[in-house]
Amino acid sequence: MKTRITVTLGISLLLAAFTTADAQYQKMDNSQFLSASGGPRYIVVSWSKMLSNKSYLSLSQTYFTTSARLFSTDNLLTELAFGRSWIRVGDVYLNSGLGGFLMYTTSRTITKTTIDDISGGFDLRAEVEYLPLWWLAAIGEVRQLIFIASDFYNTRVLYGLGVRVYF
Repeated sequence: MKTRITVTLGISLLLAAFTTADAQYQKMDNSQFLSASGGPRYIVVSWSKMLSNKSYLSLSQTYFTTSARLFSTDNLLTELAFGRSWIRVGDVYLNSGLGGFLMYTTSRTITKTTIDDISGGFDLRAEVEYLPLWWLAAIGEVRQLIFIASDFYNTRVLYGLGVRVYF
């Protein structure tokens, strides 16, 4: 009886391994996706177009805030970026990207003085993407923003979690 249960369990596990190995989801050429992610004091919404099964072009809008003892800022950042998937293990992808952005900053001092600033720069990013369904992905991201001609920042790191919907 124990042998029969062991053999049946072994065959079931082998069948499950072979059927799930072929069920891995793969990114498709010419598809698009919408992403929403966020972390401590920031949120990103983006639309992306797959250029191939490994690379994509993305247009995103980011909002983040900072606060210090003397002033606080609201930042609205618009970015155009290129991204690429480098490593795939099952349904998990490791992506990276590079983009350029323009940012509008409104700063308020503790004396209620408001200062506006427009600056630009570029960002480097790394993402881990897990596709549990062919149309849905969970993402974790780290973004390094490098500013050019900003009165408020030199660099800034943003990190967080989000979702991605493919269509």
